[in-house]
Amino acid sequence: RYAILDSMEKAVVFEFQFEPKRFRVYGDTLEMFGKEIETLRGEEVYDVYQYVHEDDRSIRGRIHRFYDDETKQFLSEIRIKNFIDDTYGWFRVSGILVKDVHSGQNVKFIGKIESADQKIAEEKDLVQRAENDLLTGILNKKTMEEKVTKCLKEIQGGDTHYIFFMVDLDNFKNVNDKLGHIYGDNAIVDTANKLTEIFSNNAYVGRLGG
Repeated sequence: RYAILDSMEKAVVFEFQFEPKRFRVYGDTLEMFGKEIETLRGEEVYDVYQYVHEDDRSIRGRIHRFYDDETKQFLSEIRIKNFIDDTYGWFRVSGILVKDVHSGQNVKFIGKIESADQKIAEEKDLVQRAENDLLTGILNKKTMEEKVTKCLKEIQGGDTHYIFFMVDLDNFKNVNDKLGHIYGDNAIVDTANKLTEIFSNNAYVGRLGG
């Protein structure tokens, strides 16, 4: 079953037993992380955090807080090391607590680790498509307005300044009417590209027109 799950989702299942401490992984960890992860016991169960990117090791604290609150399912995204080439990939960690039916005490934390590189890339692509104008690739009207409004709200004191340019293309209607909408679209794209070249990376360039 674990092999089927792994082949379908590129995922492994883990079980963290609290007393006595034991961490066991089911699935092809060699394929997933470039390393076979043996069953860990006692304090060595915490060695698993050495596989996690140092910027994501706060997951340990988040898991412990999950043990104490009323949330039904844990969910987090972290980078885990691939031991073949020493790179890090994104993985989605989810899990639930198993409690003793009589005492109500936490007995086990059972979860799944699945590759999230493709999913995160797809989600970023969806965000980009939602925020950017389809023709030019620069910010669309809605996103541009949101970002400018946010900048203005965050101004504190007299030390922060922004410059706002609104650029209009004179006689643009003549381009569409005389040369056709394909040339009109090209003019818009060329303008967007030039503005992107001119302004720095921390500037917002957007299309406010239709």
